[in-house]
Amino acid sequence: MAILRNAIFTMVLLLFSASAWCGEYVNPKASQARVKGNDWVSIQRYSDYWMRNSDNTFVSKDSVSKDSPENTHWLLVDVEFQKPCKATTIIDMVKKEYPNSTDRVPLSNKYWRTSLSMSIYLNLKKEGKTEEAEKLLADTEKKVPDLYDLLEKYVVHPQYDCSYQTRVNVTYFGAFGLELKTDSQFPKVIEDMTGVERKMEMFPGEVVPVLFIIPEGAETWDVWVSK
Repeated sequence: MAILRNAIFTMVLLLFSASAWCGEYVNPKASQARVKGNDWVSIQRYSDYWMRNSDNTFVSKDSVSKDSPENTHWLLVDVEFQKPCKATTIIDMVKKEYPNSTDRVPLSNKYWRTSLSMSIYLNLKKEGKTEEAEKLLADTEKKVPDLYDLLEKYVVHPQYDCSYQTRVNVTYFGAFGLELKTDSQFPKVIEDMTGVERKMEMFPGEVVPVLFIIPEGAETWDVWVSK
């Protein structure tokens, strides 16, 4: 009797899981919202590869140990722009909050403080005034807790975030096609092969690569943008 009850309970769980899976992942509205291209960008191609963390060298898919933490599984997505799009810089964020040129921007504004402090910091370093530069940096860290996030997002790798439609999404699936997670990010400004030029604006027909780390357990994935 106990065996029969356990068997029935297991079947109910399986049926419930199946119905929930179908309701969530075969939702017509959800599938219609996920497209390969929209008015802003289109997904041209994507491919995965493995890289050894110690020396950033490519590793053959056939020889790689998927369970080894020594290697990272990457997904490279090529995104083509359909409209001109400028990357958002930290000065753009200042202008967004203080659009009038006559506005006096207070130092309490984290974007302005970050921009001004980093400019002074670099000049001090260039003049060899290392101690003063480090003191300024420490003071800025205290007053702008998310300093390094701001630098990454608006200085080091500004994002082409002209619209929510430029955001690139990857949905990962594990065994039996069950959805694991969805990662998303805006395309970012990268250096060219010479490491000199930084392209701050994309034009129609130009392509930029976007990198994702494929999570453990993912067997397939779907790359998409919002309709």
